[in-house]
Amino acid sequence: MPLATVGLLVCACGELDIIDHDPILLDPEGNFPDEVEARCGTLPTGVEPIPGLTSAWVSDVPVKDSGATPRTTTSMVLRLSDDGVPCGEPLEPELIGCPHAWAVDITMRTATFGSGTFPLEDYAQGWHLATATRVEDGVCERDRETDVFEGGQLEIFTLTDECVVGRLVGTTDEIPVEEGSVEGGFVTMRCQ
Repeated sequence: MPLATVGLLVCACGELDIIDHDPILLDPEGNFPDEVEARCGTLPTGVEPIPGLTSAWVSDVPVKDSGATPRTTTSMVLRLSDDGVPCGEPLEPELIGCPHAWAVDITMRTATFGSGTFPLEDYAQGWHLATATRVEDGVCERDRETDVFEGGQLEIFTLTDECVVGRLVGTTDEIPVEEGSVEGGFVTMRCQ
């Protein structure tokens, strides 16, 4: 092929678009099921995980008591999401991505739980939900909601210094995620 023809072919191509199809996992925002299960174990036989769950964290958050004798207690916060969300930052809709994602923080009144079943209306301070959805014109619409529980239960199978393995029961109608439900099992790692 003459050199002039090769030059013409190169010029006709214009700019090259380089597409990297491999995911970039240098600094993952969520925790990944294989890593979590290696450290925390798996769900008990017969317990189905929350559909689409990608990130599951647990943290103990200090809370100042405003009573006559002020004291500091802690609340246990479960952060669950179908997107890779970080641990320890305030839950804002900007933490999750489009075209569709949800993340919820469930705050429990005390972090001194053990194994057992706990009615959410008695033990939970409430939930904080962040969602992101791509609408027809291509814009990412982000929203947040908060509310308290009128039903549902938290069942804890295992609670250690590093992990909480549990299940949410009866929460499908409590936490309004349109494309699924926040109900089922989870294996969480504690925030560092």
